[in-house]
Amino acid sequence: HENGTTVQGIYYAHIAGNPERLGVFNRDREWILEPSAANIGQMRNRFGQFNYIGALASDRLRVFDPEEYKFRLIDDQRNEVTPERFDYISIFFNGVATVGRRDDDAGESRFGAIDRNGNFIVPMNYLSMTTFRNGYAAASRGRDQYDVLRADGTVAFSFTTRYRFTSTNYGIFGDDWIVVMDADEATYFNTNGEVQLRVSCRTAYPFSEGIACIGDTSGRWHYINKSGERVAEGFMEARPFARGLAFVRKDT
Repeated sequence: HENGTTVQGIYYAHIAGNPERLGVFNRDREWILEPSAANIGQMRNRFGQFNYIGALASDRLRVFDPEEYKFRLIDDQRNEVTPERFDYISIFFNGVATVGRRDDDAGESRFGAIDRNGNFIVPMNYLSMTTFRNGYAAASRGRDQYDVLRADGTVAFSFTTRYRFTSTNYGIFGDDWIVVMDADEATYFNTNGEVQLRVSCRTAYPFSEGIACIGDTSGRWHYINKSGERVAEGFMEARPFARGLAFVRKDT
């Protein structure tokens, strides 16, 4: 969870008092960032987020620099990984993090991707970009123009469409298919950009363990297989399967 309490063995400690203090420690209970009121710094970055400090991998942290009003990337020994500064740094997936920077003069943001050493895998030429969860990311080149990127930065396929990529914590890719949303329809592509399945719905998650979680236009949730057949339905809330289990909520 990007703004949660732990990422791969790194934990936050929010200490109440006057003043409040925030620190970060590892599994051995060693402080990576000593508790400090300066770490609180609860100011929104230019993407409207409260992710002022955060663990991005087992030895990579994002720290807000109040003087530059941007994030910097450090390791678990507090060494700066790269001199680059960003308005947004995602969690590392497959060794790659999505980064963004706001250009106030141009009135727009640009996104790219870096590896764990701060080297650019994807230049900051995109208008938006998802994370590389499960090995693929979606990036917008302009109005209705998209690239699907692999974790090594190469383009898997490109297309022009009015589709948008669904924004979920589960990414866009699962079980070899990529999901794209458009109003009341989800389209599932393979990694060559070929359409595999279309589903009428309000929300759609990537496939996981051969099953996809679908939110219909009535606000209810169900699960489908890769043939589009419903395998379970009637839920008020549902999430994708992981290790044979899925969270669901039914009417009481």
